[in-house]
Amino acid sequence: MPSPETTFIAGNTGFLGRAVATLLGGARGVSHLSCPLIPANSSDLRNLLRDPVPPRVVFHLAGSPSVCDGESLRRSFVESTIVLLEAVADVAPNCRVVMLGSAAEIAATSDYGKAKREQLRVGLEVARDRGIALLPVRLFNTIGPGQSRHLVVGAMVERLNECIRHGIEVIEVRDPFAVRDYLDVRDVARCLVELASEDSAWTSRREPLELCSGEGTSVAGLVGELLAVAAATQSVRFLPGPGDHWVGNPRELESVMGDRPIKTMSTFRSIGDMWSTRLREAA
Repeated sequence: MPSPETTFIAGNTGFLGRAVATLLGGARGVSHLSCPLIPANSSDLRNLLRDPVPPRVVFHLAGSPSVCDGESLRRSFVESTIVLLEAVADVAPNCRVVMLGSAAEIAATSDYGKAKREQLRVGLEVARDRGIALLPVRLFNTIGPGQSRHLVVGAMVERLNECIRHGIEVIEVRDPFAVRDYLDVRDVARCLVELASEDSAWTSRREPLELCSGEGTSVAGLVGELLAVAAATQSVRFLPGPGDHWVGNPRELESVMGDRPIKTMSTFRSIGDMWSTRLREAA
């Protein structure tokens, strides 16, 4: 496992960044890389990477999917990747960089998916040109305590909390037949940290390593689990949606990690922890 002293996390205050830092017992990093907050060729970022010693592992987890327009997304993901990799090449050329991607980059039908696909292309290109050891990781849907209310399960938890507080008997949920490969954020953090030290994961690659379980859960199934853990009496009104199906293939991940599977926490436990956290925040 990487040591906190030799690990740097770009995006260390984000949902996944906090989980990685917690698992490592703390690690230095930076919360944002979005230009122009840290412009290209910034000495500030290089100083952060140098102090107190250059890192051996960098996790590039920065970038916000909640920004609205395509240009902001491009800055958030693509320009931040160039800034970070160029700084790493100058300060810590022998370190390993784990770069977070998304299942949304496969079809790239949304601005977010397009930005993540471009981030992957640019990251691989810069890493090749600058001789950086880069592990691109394609992450499927992550849930768990602390998830943003802008994302599906976080929004579902918030909506149910509001229904209970205000005596609303029906909770509305969109796209009940959509299926995703949901992973607990703590499982994902553990997997990323272990992959950073797993030599077999760092072969020269042009395609990302998929972080997934190969198991799909519908939105309808998730809301059923949420109602159960909350002991809620609300009924559900399902609103139509495209009902698309995105589940990953864990074969390569299993070949790298062996008997250390990604999905050790059920969605039921993850949602239960999300609900408990929300109740504590409201208390």
